[in-house]
Amino acid sequence: AYLKELMHREDVRRSIVKTFPEATRTQKTALCWIFADSKSPDLLPTLNQLGSDPDGQVSTAAKRAAHVIQQARPTP
Repeated sequence: AYLKELMHREDVRRSIVKTFPEATRTQKTALCWIFADSKSPDLLPTLNQLGSDPDGQVSTAAKRAAHVIQQARPTP
């Protein structure tokens, strides 16, 4: 719950994104859902990149998280 709250801070989001190359499948998948919960559009590039991850679980979680963020954006 604490990490979800921290994800509302841009500096925290940027720091966490830098950890993805070393993250495990479990960590990447969990972070995708935390990213989705933050609904921060600045995370879409990272999620789109993870959508191409060779690990199917990671790519699916990233695509779903990106979809959640895109749906949360106001339509013009």
